[in-house]
Amino acid sequence: MDILRDRVITSCWTRADALKVHFDDQTKTQPKVNIVSVNGWSIIFTLTAVKQPDRFKDKNGNYDIVKDWNDRHGRARMCFWYARNSKSW
Repeated sequence: MDILRDRVITSCWTRADALKVHFDDQTKTQPKVNIVSVNGWSIIFTLTAVKQPDRFKDKNGNYDIVKDWNDRHGRARMCFWYARNSKSW
């Protein structure tokens, strides 16, 4: 079984970093991020789709991010990260 966590390299985000992400970002590359705090733990929920640059190519063989972006709905998954210190996700 293909496990998303085995293919994703996470970056170090603070809670402040995550709060800077907005759903109306004009670049269309930022995910919708929901952050909650439960019993001292910070939890981030995201709708995530892994890029598929080998599958989506333009006529010149270059990665077509627009086609990939438009196809993501069928393969997106809800993911979550948690941290006690809001740094070590």
